[in-house]
Formats: sequence, structure tokens, C-alpha cells
Amino acid sequence: MSGVFGYMRELREQGGPTHADFPAFGGVVRQIGQLHRGGTWQPWHSEGLRRMLGPAFSTETMQGFVYHKPHGYAGDYEIIDRIYQCRVSADSRLQRWDQLFHELPATKAVRNRKSFFIAEMENLYRSQEGPLNVLNVASGPCRDVYELLSRGRPRLAITCLDQDEEAIAYASNLLADYADQVTFVRMNALRCRLNAQFDVVWSAGLFDYFTDRLFVRGLRSLYRHVRPGGEMLIGNFSLNNTARDYMEVIGEWFLHHRSAEQLLALADQAGLEYRQIQVDAEPEGVNLFLRVRR
Repeated sequence: MSGVFGYMRELREQGGPTHADFPAFGGVVRQIGQLHRGGTWQPWHSEGLRRMLGPAFSTETMQGFVYHKPHGYAGDYEIIDRIYQCRVSADSRLQRWDQLFHELPATKAVRNRKSFFIAEMENLYRSQEGPLNVLNVASGPCRDVYELLSRGRPRLAITCLDQDEEAIAYASNLLADYADQVTFVRMNALRCRLNAQFDVVWSAGLFDYFTDRLFVRGLRSLYRHVRPGGEMLIGNFSLNNTARDYMEVIGEWFLHHRSAEQLLALADQAGLEYRQIQVDAEPEGVNLFLRVRR
């Protein structure tokens, strides 16, 4: 235990981890995770560590923003957009911590899922001549939508559903130039009752906050909005997330991590036929995507 605090104190005194420190830092965080699972590392140890690191756990840093949750919940629209844009603090004393954060496989995977969405939409856009109607569930900052529409895709019509009024306001401002192509709906995804069906129903980062029961309920709710011949794409963090200890023990950011087999089993529980479904992954193998064709 003292070795963990001693190492972190050294990082604080040198102004944060350099790139050369990243492997050793990862090893220490894994050690913290093992101590936590063994019952030795308690919440007050995490709090003591955060106090010792001081400004490195303020909302000026990525990891501090994750921990403090200024919008009241984990994975809010602002932290996701900061990840998408690789935001680094303007304070030079804190920049190394943000650089470390953006090198985590988990944050790379979040950026990769944005690229995954854009590539999927581009492929579908090129493959059909008529309008492409998309439902984006728990749409958050809509950086992915912005980058897609910035390419000039006039046949795209995207409905963005989110229950956070602040997220909708933020995304509306970002997408002001594309207001004729984007519709915002404030609604809980589990109570989704839209009088429409879509070519694609996409949800990047909602379902890994769901228990298995809610996951199945969410699948059933959203599948009703997939038109015949369309598909649903649901993102979920995999068991291969090597940053899990960092997220949970240090940042108190908890997700339901699932394997491809677990995703397939949940789709089966939702009444979806096996021939309709497959599981894809982004390059890090940290984000999986349940693909359901109708």
C-alpha cells in the first residue's frame, strides 16, 4: 500500500507521468485493482490518493472531471466530447495527466466508436439512393453526427434522442448549421415511443450502464423502431477493458462490461433470432457493437 502512495507522490512531484511512465502507472493501477478486489483497498484509500494528487483531480483534468461528475452522472455529454476532441488542460502543470488519460485503451475506444459510426453511415449512404433515416439514442454531444454531416450528406436525416436537456442544448448549438437535417427529442430511451421507424437505430454508450434486465428491455423498445431491412447497432464495453480498474477505483466510473457471447445471449432473451445478429468490435477490442438486422 505504501508503495502505491509513494509512486503516486513521485508522479505528483515530477508534474505528472511522462509517456515513459505509462506502463509502470498501468501496473500500479492494476495493483490497486487487485487490492480493491481483495478487500484491502477501501474507498478512503482512493479518497486519500485523490487528495494527495490535488489539482490533478480537479475538474481541470480529464480524470478529475470523470470523478467529480459536474453534470450529475457518469459519462455525460461534456466528458465524452472532451474525449472525442482529446482535450488537454491549458494548465501546463496538469497536461501530463490528460495526455495519460487520452492514451488509455478505453478512451481510444470511445474515439474509435465515433469513427465506427461514421464509417457505418457512410457505407449505408453510398449503398442506397433515397433518404437515410437514423435514430441516435442517448446522443450526447453529437460530435459524431457533426463530423458526419460536415462531409455534405444531404440525404441524411438524424433524430437525436437524449433525456439530458443540457446535452440537447449543447448538441443543438454544435449542429446549428444542420438544423434542417437533425431533430432533437428529449425522452428516456427505455420509454421510447416514436411514431416512426428508421433505417438505423444507433446507441453508442448507453447500454453498458444497463443491468441485463434493462438491456433486454432496451433492445425490445428500440427494435420496434427499426424498419424492415434496417438494423440496430448497440455499443457496449467488453471484458477486454484494461483501464477498468482506473475507471472504477480511481474515477468511480462504473459500466457493465460484457463479452460478445453475453451480448448474443441478451439479444436471444429479447426474442431476436440468432440469424439476425452479430457482434463487431473497434480496433482496440474494448468497444463491442451488437448488430441486429430486421
